[in-house]
Amino acid sequence: KQWYQRRVGYHVHEKAILVVLAPYSLLVFLNQQHARNFFFLSVLGTYSLFPLLFQAQELLIKVVILLMTHSFMWATLKRIYPDIVLGWLEKIYICGLVGHFLIAELVLPIFLARFQFLPLLTYSVYCAVGVIYSYFVVMKTL
Repeated sequence: KQWYQRRVGYHVHEKAILVVLAPYSLLVFLNQQHARNFFFLSVLGTYSLFPLLFQAQELLIKVVILLMTHSFMWATLKRIYPDIVLGWLEKIYICGLVGHFLIAELVLPIFLARFQFLPLLTYSVYCAVGVIYSYFVVMKTL
């Protein structure tokens, strides 16, 4: 039920992903697929909170927090599941976060400053696509 509510109500509040991540974190210990999907969804969940830190001086802080927490999480998951790897689609999607970040934080505010909502919209759409993908991965494994 939480997954469905998350898919339908994503545009309303990005912090709602925490409602999904908290119970899903318990499934990490069931198998490697859940651990991999939780890591992917956790990266998206953290990234989707970036618009809440909107001041220019917070730019570096949010990137460092994302990199530190998920580096530690990946290292921990590697200790539990030594052969865990992300799928090619997940790798491409996470690498796409870098491009999206540069566009949303640097390009759009400079060249399309009139449309102040546009960076937030791109965050929501990009993260929503990843959450929907994650939802289908979970449904496939059940």
